[in-house]
Amino acid sequence: MKRKKLAIIFHESLTWISGGERFMYEEAKFLEEYGLKVIFLTFAFDSNELFFVLPGGYQPHIEVLNKKGPWAGIWHLRKRIKQLKPEIIITHYPLNCRFLYPATLFTKFSYFLHIFSTMFWFTSQQDLTKYSFLYRKVFDKIRNSTPGHKEFIFPRAPQMNLIEKIRLELLTLLVHLGVRKAKKIFVFSKQMKWEVKLLYGKEAIILKGAYPENILSYKQNKDIKRELGIVNKKMILNINTLQSRKRVDLLIKAFKIISKKLNNCVLVIGGKGPEEMSLKKLASELNISDKVEFVGRIDEEDLWDFYKNCDIFVHPNWADFVLTIYEALALGKRIVCSSEMEFDDCLKDYPSIFIAEPTIDDFARAIEEALKTKVDGKIDRKILARYSWEYYFKRVLEELGVSRVKEIDYEYNF
Repeated sequence: MKRKKLAIIFHESLTWISGGERFMYEEAKFLEEYGLKVIFLTFAFDSNELFFVLPGGYQPHIEVLNKKGPWAGIWHLRKRIKQLKPEIIITHYPLNCRFLYPATLFTKFSYFLHIFSTMFWFTSQQDLTKYSFLYRKVFDKIRNSTPGHKEFIFPRAPQMNLIEKIRLELLTLLVHLGVRKAKKIFVFSKQMKWEVKLLYGKEAIILKGAYPENILSYKQNKDIKRELGIVNKKMILNINTLQSRKRVDLLIKAFKIISKKLNNCVLVIGGKGPEEMSLKKLASELNISDKVEFVGRIDEEDLWDFYKNCDIFVHPNWADFVLTIYEALALGKRIVCSSEMEFDDCLKDYPSIFIAEPTIDDFARAIEEALKTKVDGKIDRKILARYSWEYYFKRVLEELGVSRVKEIDYEYNF
């Protein structure tokens, strides 16, 4: 019986949605359109989170494996990979490699790795592996390379007892070996390529994708300004997971300065997260609650209309590449972002991009400049097409050596 070639996408947990998870589902959708069967393998899954980011009409096949302990998880993952016999295995974060490395050890199976961010783009509390003895020689060099690294990463590890230190070193070694075993590594930026080389001694491939190509011809469907009751206002938009590393607090403080100078502006903040209540409290303390709209998580079907309706899109995030920035650019919007954001040379000279140092005063300056600047014309469509999912994933498949898929002669082992 004939079947399609099979790709496995492994992610430890699918219980929270952010840009990385959106990317995974876009990749799976493209692979299926290209002719592969895609199965997600995971240890935890929340269907309530899934449907906020699924690309139009896509229904993923998700299998939740038993993980009563780390070694049980590895054993079940290894067993399932052997049963399914995939042609391609893909994962999207270095930490996932601590499962894939032993699960594929001494087998014929290899895997490919997307690294959206090394551990240096996560706070000290989120990922301690950066403090491992293994990375002692490169720690200061990487930490000092961006303002955000110095802002969010402590120069020394949090206090740990001996057992905790031993566990950290073992975990880091397992992840390190897992990343090095990846057949190919894909990253979004020169900064990330540099960090991967320093940390793992591996060369990464720089590719960038952020949106489906049809965004370039999108026509507005909803009048978001009218729905929010701000028709005659300037709409400053921010969409984020509301957590400290996104610097939404910095944006609110910068907006306070702007609101004193320009009283016809409204800051619209989309997203949910652990900082939501403290951010609302901050807006209240600054007496600008009436000018700051928290709209919660934005459904995928409404996302582009929010971009279309805004006057400028602002993103102070500690990041070198962000999907939302490119979506806003593709829809012809002026954007304000942190100096940590890395743009290709073909975009650097466009007057619709405003760069600010991640400080309150400089963001206030850049926002005011963006609001007052009239930008003639959109970014060249041919340039924007280079950042489409279609272009990106075709390049990935070329790197993986996969041509358009024909059915082959063996059955799925479900």
